[in-house]
Amino acid sequence: MVTRKTRGRAMPLDARAAKIREMFLSLPDAHEVIKWGTPHLCVGEKILGGVGVHEGRVLLSCKLEMSHALARVADDPRFEPAKYVGKHGWITMDATTSDDWEEIRALVLEGYRLVAPKKSLAKMVVSSSPRAPARSPAPGPRRRASSGSRTRR
Repeated sequence: MVTRKTRGRAMPLDARAAKIREMFLSLPDAHEVIKWGTPHLCVGEKILGGVGVHEGRVLLSCKLEMSHALARVADDPRFEPAKYVGKHGWITMDATTSDDWEEIRALVLEGYRLVAPKKSLAKMVVSSSPRAPARSPAPGPRRRASSGSRTRR
């Protein structure tokens, strides 16, 4: 079992990857499928992200708002554009030594908000906690109130 020592304790890399995987799978309609020979986390028919151990590192990939992705890649050495889809806002994060689970959860939620269909987004519990999605579903079409006293001329 491969481990990486962090802040005085060691967490197995597989356990770290499993914890991130569970963050994805805890979201409404999220599921895991095998694409291109590796597991991918999806919502509906769209790829939501991926997580795994590769060459001794725990890697997390997900989509971010383009400006957020560009800022993370420019300012934080743990981030790089994801192979093939980085030009669309996808990032890969080296989560091997990160103990900031709230940061990782926020990335997963941002990706979910960008990728999930409206039906799945509507299943999210809206609360005042920072874990709730920041974007609310778009309002439906407006309807005119009908009045029984109106007559057509």
